[in-house]
Amino acid sequence: MQHIELLNSYNKKGYIYEYWLLENGNTKLDYQHRILWEKAYGKIPKGYDIHHLNKNKTDNRLSKRISIFMLFGYVIYKSGNLVCLPAHLHTKLFHNINDKYNRE
Repeated sequence: MQHIELLNSYNKKGYIYEYWLLENGNTKLDYQHRILWEKAYGKIPKGYDIHHLNKNKTDNRLSKRISIFMLFGYVIYKSGNLVCLPAHLHTKLFHNINDKYNRE
């Protein structure tokens, strides 16, 4: 996947969109944090979503390592400011995860 640098934009909620040129010549439009995660760690598991720990929607930093832990029987992945967790857990648990695991 090749990045097309000039076509980044922000949506109304403040997330950064990026366009990527795929090997077949098509383009892919997606949130920057999702594309960066997939580039670093592979496809986001079905039913999972990527969230910003510090709630800054433009802070898409990844760290050199990924932390993997269990929370209520679910696997949670954390790297830098981004966390990958089941989408249905976001509203219930995100603030607890933020408080507990944002101390690195």
